[in-house]
Amino acid sequence: MNTPATTVPMAHTQSPGNPRLIRTALGIATAAVLGLAAVTAPPAVVQWNASHALPPFTLQKLGIDQFQPISVAFLLIAGIIGSLVAGRGRWHLVGPATMLAFPILMAIEIARDSSTHNLFPLELISYAVLTIPGLTAAAVTDFVMGRLSISTRRV
Repeated sequence: MNTPATTVPMAHTQSPGNPRLIRTALGIATAAVLGLAAVTAPPAVVQWNASHALPPFTLQKLGIDQFQPISVAFLLIAGIIGSLVAGRGRWHLVGPATMLAFPILMAIEIARDSSTHNLFPLELISYAVLTIPGLTAAAVTDFVMGRLSISTRRV
């Protein structure tokens, strides 16, 4: 017995997920990756030695232990780009995300070897202080976008 197939028209077709949430997450991820690169790249370039392989987490430690002043400028750029990607009104999430990778890497390293970070509260304070450039840049970018009515297709 053959029954005819019934077709139901689709009322509203949308992509899965909330576009605003996806854009915010993309802005946070962008700021986190750029923030990690902003802190780790300058000391790595200054002390580059390709003759040996680096053990895990060496760049993160090198970036914090031998922090370069140019990294502040790169953190500002990371905050600006993250704020532009995330859109207006999300600067308070994007700014701290510029240093988000460091506490995550610290937690992974503590899970691997608990004796490595015996002063981790002080490390967290230093990471919090280093969020100031990215937070400031994201807030100023958001303010300027609002004053100039720059549309970032906020959804």
